Amino acid sequence: MPKYEFVAVDFDGTLCADAFPEVGAPNRAVIAYVKKLAADGSKIILYTNRENGTRKLLDEAVAFCKAQEIPLYAVNENPGNPHAAKIGLKPSDGRKVYADLYIDDKAINPVEIERTAEYTRPGAFAPPPEAAAADDRWQEIMKRAEQCGFIIYAAAGTAILATNRVQASTMGATRYADNQRMNGRCPQEIGLPGCLDSYTGKPGCAGDRCELWKRRADHADT
Repeated sequence: MPKYEFVAVDFDGTLCADAFPEVGAPNRAVIAYVKKLAADGSKIILYTNRENGTRKLLDEAVAFCKAQEIPLYAVNENPGNPHAAKIGLKPSDGRKVYADLYIDDKAINPVEIERTAEYTRPGAFAPPPEAAAADDRWQEIMKRAEQCGFIIYAAAGTAILATNRVQASTMGATRYADNQRMNGRCPQEIGLPGCLDSYTGKPGCAGDRCELWKRRADHADT
């Protein structure tokens, strides 16, 4: 675990479930993490929007931390801020509490944003040569998938495939038969009595007037 001198920790939604203005249930995982940081030498600062008004909301948060045995170095300030004096301020001055680490349910690390942006930028990554060689087999693979009746959708190098078992169990007989016809398979080849009429829902077969029927292996010589 990295070493941090000052750790600023949010309260609602972080140390406890967000039930503001009530104090939510303790977030055991976060509390354990913060206590581990404190045990390793970090100074824990409670950093919260809670204030004491007609109801002592901030005092309730501090009491929660005490009950959870979270040692607090400070609350909404950093008396040890080493940078304040450089710009003519007291350590307690300034709107933002200085810390080396901020733990907050509403925070996101800009490094993660930058990393995601780099990986998702079009053209940011070129596939290795072996991947390009595999792409050359796309037509071969799609032809095999069509023969097996796996294709649900295919266009421009993108395809959705599913096994016959999955198709039959999720689509029902009519849609399954239609999908197999799209794959170029006669429904009679896959155990159905024939193509299903879209109006009546009843099976029927046009026999040698149907190109799918004529392309069946067992009719190739007739």
